[in-house]
Amino acid sequence: TTANIAEGYGRFHYMDKAKFSSNSRGSCWEVLDHLITANDEELIPKKMLDEGRELVNTAVKLLNGYISYLQRAGKQSAVYEESSGYSVSNDSCSNNIYPITDNR
Repeated sequence: TTANIAEGYGRFHYMDKAKFSSNSRGSCWEVLDHLITANDEELIPKKMLDEGRELVNTAVKLLNGYISYLQRAGKQSAVYEESSGYSVSNDSCSNNIYPITDNR
């Protein structure tokens, strides 16, 4: 879980960070699954499962907030440029400067 967060932190783009944080969130649910299995197999007591479940839920809530922040920040950092039309004025032709074409 923490390795995915660290790897995402090393990325330069918000959406990369969000992707790795999303992977980390999935890992949290895997941890909970392991705890449930361990409890079912009587390897850990119910109290430990309940504590683990609470920690997983807290971690997932924190990750959800972080992912939302990254997604908003990624949208705000995008570069937008107004499109403008391009044209060749007739003045350039009067100076014996013609547009280059393949039709010689």
